Amino acid sequence: MDDTTESAEDSYPVAQIKQPHFPNQVAGLVVSRLWLVTALCLLVAFLLVWTQLRPQGLEVEVRFDSGHGLQLGDPVRYRGIDIGKVREVVLNEKLDGVLVRIRLAEAAAALAREGSRFWIERADISFGQVRGLDTLVGGRFIGVVPGPADAPPCQIFYGLEGASAPLNNIADGLEVVLESTHRLGLQAGSAVSYRGVTVGHILSVELADDATTVQARAFVEPQYRRLICENTQFWSNSGIGIRFGLTGVELDAETLSTIAAGGVSLATPDEPGNLAAAGHRFQLFESPRDEWIQWQPHLQWRSERPAERESHE
Repeated sequence: MDDTTESAEDSYPVAQIKQPHFPNQVAGLVVSRLWLVTALCLLVAFLLVWTQLRPQGLEVEVRFDSGHGLQLGDPVRYRGIDIGKVREVVLNEKLDGVLVRIRLAEAAAALAREGSRFWIERADISFGQVRGLDTLVGGRFIGVVPGPADAPPCQIFYGLEGASAPLNNIADGLEVVLESTHRLGLQAGSAVSYRGVTVGHILSVELADDATTVQARAFVEPQYRRLICENTQFWSNSGIGIRFGLTGVELDAETLSTIAAGGVSLATPDEPGNLAAAGHRFQLFESPRDEWIQWQPHLQWRSERPAERESHE
């Protein structure tokens, strides 16, 4: 009898009674979860703002003689695309120049290396060239070409007055200095020619540090750099030469552009010397000697392209 009663009691269902949530407990639970969601939203918003406002890329400083109307926010371009922006344009401490601080994009940070050239692109219409006409509509911008690929990083640069010469291959070309007692009609963009063929351009013309001579920085294209030896002679072919003789009047002039913008010619002796290194200084003469015109050296003037040199190595 007792066993039957116990088995019946064991088969009955047992109810589990839970304590009900009071209103204050429910409100506390909801508030705690709302604070958690709010904190997560604030964290996400902070990360988004920090990502947008944090400095991106690399900041460099370029020093120019004049700002040429450059303004905050103007673009920095390389090969026709924007790779940075002007962040600040101010006078330097001595008030004799302009400091331009620009920020390069992260993808273009490698351009900040020694040998890179910066200039303010602006409209330039002259004999022999027309460039920068897009700045009349779109505004000025800073152009840049990189220095040698193995050059060390650099964040302070001295800007060029203009990109009168094609500078896309300036790292592979040859830059030399021509010294003379007078300017001889040269200006940035004047042609450098060999036997009447343009082999380079004048980058800039300025007084020497002691003001005793005029120095012209000449850039020779990569494919012609082997024409320049240590005993190469340079002279001015600017203007018009007039000769009176029994046969009449003879006019000597290279081209219309050399008459207007000046120009330089060069000649190398029949026995060439060592190849000139970058930065080599030459004397610039006002006119050539007769024997210079007669020189006919056999020169291997075509330089190998960088890709060809790498394949040979």
